[in-house]
Amino acid sequence: MRQAVGAERVSVMLNGVGSGGSYEWYAELRDPAGHVTRSAVSTFTVAGTPAPPAWDAGTAYTAGHEVTYRGAVWRASWWTRGQQPGDPNGPWQEIATTGDGTAVWTPTRIFVAGDVVEHRGRRYQAAWWTRNQEPGNPHGPWRPLS
Repeated sequence: MRQAVGAERVSVMLNGVGSGGSYEWYAELRDPAGHVTRSAVSTFTVAGTPAPPAWDAGTAYTAGHEVTYRGAVWRASWWTRGQQPGDPNGPWQEIATTGDGTAVWTPTRIFVAGDVVEHRGRRYQAAWWTRNQEPGNPHGPWRPLS
């Protein structure tokens, strides 16, 4: 393949591409005289992220491991074996997000100051570390966002 006169090879990094889906992109080039040339539109596909494995009572998990249990994704907070996900004081945090990536409040998840969650259609920001304290109590750790 012959490179055009004055042409350069360019590497492109696409930020904001999520997992799973098809995407389109194109390039616009401007020469010193201000003429713009637009490339053809190209399409690429990103494979979806596979679901974590199912929780197994006989498996030892360390902090950060994720599993699926009863249709939800759970992340271990510390070493655990035989403790099923769901206890708000246990080793597992249910990890759920809205379509835009905002965390959904769940009683098992740990939140720290500054974290934003959605709960019952409203958004809240944590004022301090919290777990199993439902947003909506004016004396609790959550401040409503407008």
